[in-house]
Amino acid sequence: MMTKPTVVLIHGWSFENYSGVTDRANVWDGNPDLIRLLSQHFHVAIFNFPGFCISELPDRAWRIDDFAQYVEDFLVQNIYHPVAVLGFSFGGAVAVRWKRRFVNTVPLLLVSPAISRSPGRQRFLAILKLVLPVPLIASLKEWLKVRVLGNSRYKLASRFVKETYLNIVTEELSADLLGLKPQEVRILFGSDDLETPAELLIKKLPSKWLSRITVIPNGRHNIIETYRNDVVSELISLIADQ
Repeated sequence: MMTKPTVVLIHGWSFENYSGVTDRANVWDGNPDLIRLLSQHFHVAIFNFPGFCISELPDRAWRIDDFAQYVEDFLVQNIYHPVAVLGFSFGGAVAVRWKRRFVNTVPLLLVSPAISRSPGRQRFLAILKLVLPVPLIASLKEWLKVRVLGNSRYKLASRFVKETYLNIVTEELSADLLGLKPQEVRILFGSDDLETPAELLIKKLPSKWLSRITVIPNGRHNIIETYRNDVVSELISLIADQ
Protein backbone atom coordinates (compact mmCIF):
# COMPACT_ATOMS: atom_id res chain seq x y z
CA MET A 1 0.00 0.00 0.00
CA MET A 2 1.45 3.34 -1.09
CA THR A 3 1.97 5.91 1.65
CA LYS A 4 0.26 9.22 1.08
CA PRO A 5 2.46 12.33 0.99
CA THR A 6 2.29 14.54 4.07
CA VAL A 7 0.92 18.06 4.24
CA VAL A 8 1.18 20.12 7.42
CA LEU A 9 -1.56 22.50 8.52
CA ILE A 10 -0.82 25.55 10.66
CA HIS A 11 -3.89 27.00 12.33
CA GLY A 12 -4.85 30.60 12.95
CA TRP A 13 -5.52 32.71 16.03
CA SER A 14 -9.14 31.75 16.73
CA PHE A 15 -10.72 32.85 20.01
CA GLU A 16 -13.07 29.86 20.08
CA ASN A 17 -10.05 27.58 20.36
CA TYR A 18 -8.40 29.22 23.38
CA SER A 19 -7.30 26.68 25.98
CA GLY A 20 -9.88 26.60 28.75
CA VAL A 21 -12.60 27.98 26.48
CA THR A 22 -13.12 24.97 24.21
CA ASP A 23 -13.38 21.23 24.81
CA ARG A 24 -11.94 20.44 21.38
CA ALA A 25 -8.87 18.24 21.36
CA ASN A 26 -7.52 19.96 18.26
CA VAL A 27 -8.11 23.27 16.51
CA TRP A 28 -8.83 21.55 13.21
CA ASP A 29 -11.72 19.61 14.75
CA GLY A 30 -13.70 22.72 13.92
CA ASN A 31 -13.20 22.15 10.17
CA PRO A 32 -13.72 18.39 9.66
CA ASP A 33 -14.83 18.73 6.04
CA LEU A 34 -11.49 20.28 5.06
CA ILE A 35 -9.60 17.47 6.80
CA ARG A 36 -11.79 14.89 5.08
CA LEU A 37 -11.11 16.38 1.65
CA LEU A 38 -7.38 16.68 2.25
CA SER A 39 -7.19 13.14 3.62
CA GLN A 40 -8.35 11.79 0.27
CA HIS A 41 -4.99 12.87 -1.15
CA PHE A 42 -2.60 13.34 1.76
CA HIS A 43 -1.54 12.32 5.20
CA VAL A 44 -2.62 15.43 7.13
CA ALA A 45 -0.31 16.44 10.00
CA ILE A 46 -1.85 18.82 12.53
CA PHE A 47 -0.98 20.26 15.93
CA ASN A 48 -2.07 22.90 18.43
CA PHE A 49 0.05 25.91 19.23
CA PRO A 50 0.47 26.53 22.98
CA GLY A 51 -2.58 28.29 24.36
CA PHE A 52 -5.03 26.59 22.01
CA CYS A 53 -7.26 23.58 22.72
CA ILE A 54 -5.35 20.91 24.65
CA SER A 55 -1.84 22.29 24.98
CA GLU A 56 0.70 23.36 27.55
CA LEU A 57 1.30 27.03 28.35
CA PRO A 58 4.85 28.42 28.21
CA ASP A 59 6.01 30.55 31.11
CA ARG A 60 6.64 33.61 28.93
CA ALA A 61 5.00 35.39 26.03
CA TRP A 62 6.06 34.29 22.54
CA ARG A 63 6.99 36.14 19.38
CA ILE A 64 6.68 35.00 15.78
CA ASP A 65 10.11 33.31 15.86
CA ASP A 66 8.97 31.09 18.74
CA PHE A 67 6.04 29.85 16.68
CA ALA A 68 8.31 29.21 13.68
CA GLN A 69 10.63 27.21 15.92
CA TYR A 70 7.65 25.24 17.21
CA VAL A 71 6.75 24.23 13.66
CA GLU A 72 10.32 23.16 12.92
CA ASP A 73 10.50 21.13 16.14
CA PHE A 74 7.18 19.45 15.30
CA LEU A 75 8.51 18.37 11.90
CA VAL A 76 11.84 17.13 13.27
CA GLN A 77 10.33 15.25 16.19
CA ASN A 78 7.80 13.48 13.98
CA ILE A 79 10.28 12.98 11.10
CA TYR A 80 7.89 14.66 8.69
CA HIS A 81 9.05 15.67 5.22
CA PRO A 82 5.97 17.49 3.96
CA VAL A 83 5.24 18.07 0.30
CA ALA A 84 3.57 21.32 1.33
CA VAL A 85 2.57 23.46 4.30
CA LEU A 86 -0.82 25.15 4.50
CA GLY A 87 -1.03 28.17 6.81
CA PHE A 88 -4.32 29.85 7.66
CA SER A 89 -4.50 33.46 8.89
CA PHE A 90 -1.89 33.81 11.66
CA GLY A 91 -0.69 30.36 10.63
CA GLY A 92 0.17 31.83 7.25
CA ALA A 93 2.41 34.41 8.90
CA VAL A 94 4.11 31.66 10.90
CA ALA A 95 4.59 29.58 7.75
CA VAL A 96 6.33 32.47 6.01
CA ARG A 97 8.69 33.11 8.93
CA TRP A 98 9.35 29.35 9.28
CA LYS A 99 10.29 28.99 5.60
CA ARG A 100 12.39 32.15 5.65
CA ARG A 101 14.25 31.13 8.80
CA PHE A 102 14.65 27.41 8.11
CA VAL A 103 15.56 27.64 4.44
CA ASN A 104 13.87 24.84 2.50
CA THR A 105 12.04 24.04 -0.71
CA VAL A 106 8.70 23.13 0.89
CA PRO A 107 5.95 25.05 -0.95
CA LEU A 108 3.48 27.15 1.02
CA LEU A 109 -0.23 27.67 0.51
CA LEU A 110 -1.22 30.75 2.50
CA VAL A 111 -4.96 31.14 3.09
CA SER A 112 -6.14 34.55 4.34
CA PRO A 113 -2.62 35.12 5.71
CA ALA A 114 -2.01 37.76 8.39
CA ILE A 115 1.22 38.88 6.73
CA SER A 116 0.70 42.61 6.39
CA ARG A 117 -0.65 45.02 9.00
CA SER A 118 -2.22 48.44 8.86
CA PRO A 119 0.47 51.11 9.54
CA GLY A 120 -1.97 53.08 11.67
CA ARG A 121 -2.72 50.13 13.92
CA GLN A 122 0.98 49.30 14.19
CA ARG A 123 1.84 52.82 15.36
CA PHE A 124 -1.04 52.95 17.82
CA LEU A 125 -0.22 49.58 19.35
CA ALA A 126 3.45 50.49 19.64
CA ILE A 127 2.41 53.49 21.71
CA LEU A 128 -0.06 51.38 23.68
CA LYS A 129 2.69 48.92 24.64
CA LEU A 130 4.66 51.80 26.14
CA VAL A 131 1.66 53.12 28.03
CA LEU A 132 0.33 49.87 29.48
CA PRO A 133 3.21 49.23 31.95
CA VAL A 134 2.32 52.46 33.73
CA PRO A 135 0.25 51.65 36.87
CA LEU A 136 -3.33 51.66 35.66
CA ILE A 137 -6.50 50.14 36.95
CA ALA A 138 -6.50 46.51 35.78
CA SER A 139 -9.94 46.76 34.25
CA LEU A 140 -8.94 49.83 32.23
CA LYS A 141 -5.92 48.00 30.79
CA GLU A 142 -8.15 45.11 29.79
CA TRP A 143 -10.69 47.45 28.22
CA LEU A 144 -8.00 49.21 26.19
CA LYS A 145 -6.61 45.95 24.85
CA VAL A 146 -10.03 44.63 23.88
CA ARG A 147 -11.15 47.86 22.18
CA VAL A 148 -7.89 48.62 20.36
CA LEU A 149 -7.14 45.08 19.22
CA GLY A 150 -10.69 44.60 18.02
CA ASN A 151 -10.98 41.19 19.68
CA SER A 152 -13.83 41.06 22.21
CA ARG A 153 -12.79 37.54 23.26
CA TYR A 154 -9.32 38.70 24.25
CA LYS A 155 -10.41 38.73 27.90
CA LEU A 156 -11.20 34.98 27.77
CA ALA A 157 -7.61 34.08 26.94
CA SER A 158 -4.87 32.83 29.23
CA ARG A 159 -2.17 35.29 30.30
CA PHE A 160 0.21 33.66 27.82
CA VAL A 161 -2.20 34.19 24.92
CA LYS A 162 -2.98 37.78 25.94
CA GLU A 163 0.65 38.83 26.19
CA THR A 164 1.66 36.91 23.07
CA TYR A 165 -1.20 38.48 21.12
CA LEU A 166 0.18 41.93 21.91
CA ASN A 167 3.54 40.79 20.54
CA ILE A 168 2.35 39.25 17.28
CA VAL A 169 -0.58 41.47 16.29
CA THR A 170 1.76 44.15 14.92
CA GLU A 171 4.22 41.80 13.18
CA GLU A 172 4.84 42.77 9.55
CA LEU A 173 5.93 39.78 7.44
CA SER A 174 5.92 41.22 3.92
CA ALA A 175 9.72 41.47 3.92
CA ASP A 176 9.95 37.80 4.89
CA LEU A 177 7.62 36.88 2.05
CA LEU A 178 9.73 38.82 -0.46
CA GLY A 179 12.73 36.76 0.65
CA LEU A 180 11.06 33.59 -0.65
CA LYS A 181 10.83 32.27 -4.20
CA PRO A 182 7.44 33.22 -5.69
CA GLN A 183 7.11 29.86 -7.44
CA GLU A 184 7.11 28.13 -4.05
CA VAL A 185 4.21 30.16 -2.68
CA ARG A 186 0.54 30.64 -3.48
CA ILE A 187 -1.80 32.95 -1.62
CA LEU A 188 -5.58 32.88 -1.35
CA PHE A 189 -7.67 35.80 -0.11
CA GLY A 190 -11.39 36.45 0.02
CA SER A 191 -12.51 39.64 -1.71
CA ASP A 192 -14.62 40.61 1.32
CA ASP A 193 -12.05 39.75 3.98
CA LEU A 194 -12.04 42.57 6.53
CA GLU A 195 -9.55 40.91 8.90
CA THR A 196 -6.70 40.38 6.43
CA PRO A 197 -7.58 42.44 3.34
CA ALA A 198 -5.70 41.40 0.21
CA GLU A 199 -5.00 45.04 -0.65
CA LEU A 200 -2.77 45.53 2.38
CA LEU A 201 -0.33 42.94 1.04
CA ILE A 202 -0.76 43.44 -2.71
CA LYS A 203 0.33 47.08 -2.60
CA LYS A 204 3.62 46.04 -0.97
CA LEU A 205 4.54 43.37 -3.53
CA PRO A 206 6.38 43.71 -6.85
CA SER A 207 4.58 42.63 -10.01
CA LYS A 208 6.24 39.19 -10.13
CA TRP A 209 4.28 38.21 -7.02
CA LEU A 210 0.84 39.20 -8.26
CA SER A 211 0.35 36.01 -10.28
CA ARG A 212 0.82 34.04 -7.05
CA ILE A 213 -2.27 35.64 -5.47
CA THR A 214 -5.85 34.55 -6.07
CA VAL A 215 -8.75 36.58 -4.68
CA ILE A 216 -11.97 34.58 -4.34
CA PRO A 217 -15.06 36.69 -5.15
CA ASN A 218 -17.44 37.14 -2.21
CA GLY A 219 -15.07 35.25 0.07
CA ARG A 220 -14.51 36.40 3.63
CA HIS A 221 -11.72 35.62 6.08
CA ASN A 222 -12.98 32.07 6.61
CA ILE A 223 -12.58 30.89 3.00
CA ILE A 224 -10.73 27.88 4.38
CA GLU A 225 -14.18 26.69 5.47
CA THR A 226 -16.55 28.22 2.92
CA TYR A 227 -14.36 27.56 -0.14
CA ARG A 228 -12.61 24.42 1.06
CA ASN A 229 -12.77 22.75 -2.38
CA ASP A 230 -10.90 25.69 -3.89
CA VAL A 231 -8.33 25.47 -1.10
CA VAL A 232 -7.70 21.77 -1.71
CA SER A 233 -7.53 22.25 -5.50
CA GLU A 234 -5.04 25.09 -5.08
CA LEU A 235 -2.88 22.97 -2.80
CA ILE A 236 -2.81 20.05 -5.24
CA SER A 237 -1.95 22.41 -8.11
CA LEU A 238 0.83 24.05 -6.10
CA ILE A 239 2.43 20.69 -5.33
CA ALA A 240 2.16 19.56 -8.95
CA ASP A 241 4.00 22.68 -10.11
CA GLN A 242 7.10 22.00 -8.00
